[in-house]
Amino acid sequence: MTEVPDWDNKIHPTIKALIQFVDDRLPTLTSTEFPHPRVMAAAYLARVRRLVMATEALYEAGMSDVVGVPLRVCFEAWVTGMWVVLVGQDAADRLNADYAIRINHFVERARLDVEPVPGTEGADQLPNVWQRTDAVGKALVVAGDEAGSELLWAYALVYTGESTTSIHAGFPTAVGYINFDDEDRWAGVQSDRQDNSDGSGKLLCAAILLTMLARRVFAEFNIGLDELDELATPIHLMATTLNEEQAAQVATESADEAS
Repeated sequence: MTEVPDWDNKIHPTIKALIQFVDDRLPTLTSTEFPHPRVMAAAYLARVRRLVMATEALYEAGMSDVVGVPLRVCFEAWVTGMWVVLVGQDAADRLNADYAIRINHFVERARLDVEPVPGTEGADQLPNVWQRTDAVGKALVVAGDEAGSELLWAYALVYTGESTTSIHAGFPTAVGYINFDDEDRWAGVQSDRQDNSDGSGKLLCAAILLTMLARRVFAEFNIGLDELDELATPIHLMATTLNEEQAAQVATESADEAS
């Protein structure tokens, strides 16, 4: 059973429509300027859309144990895209400079016979994902979006959490495949990891990231937001409802423990 109410009838079809809606508008995001921040932000929007598609593909395949893998990457791409569109040219220059450093380092280590990528002079070092997340959160708060105040919490939940349980080689990624029988003192391995959810909540989270970035990027290219907002409304309302229910449950449990 899905963890998101009204998922099959309303929320999941809306997410599918959102993915297609963004795809239809990507070819219109053109500019003669590069490296212009809005061009980079549009590229990140395309990247986030593909990662939402990957999250959905794993959800539809019933692979809840690995749905978090593209979600964490999606969150990182979203943070960087939002950072570019909110900070502007300085962020674009830093990304360009970091691109040259990373590619040239790879070419050197892999001993590839190719010309190095020209670097960007005078650009400051690229901040890490945590620092970009913090910068995006603060910029959103200044812009009047209180969701920014929860962004570092979201980082810990999605980025750090999925790194621990879904991506890296630590035992938390594998322990769920073991079936323990305490009475008989034996353990067996199963092909699917037993997770508490079916992955629909993670796909809902990915869809919210897509709508938030699309809103910012479309505005940079003077694309109307009414249709996007219409699609995004039920997704955001559902997420808000689930968050409020979760907060109420935590408060009740804390009160019970205190008593």
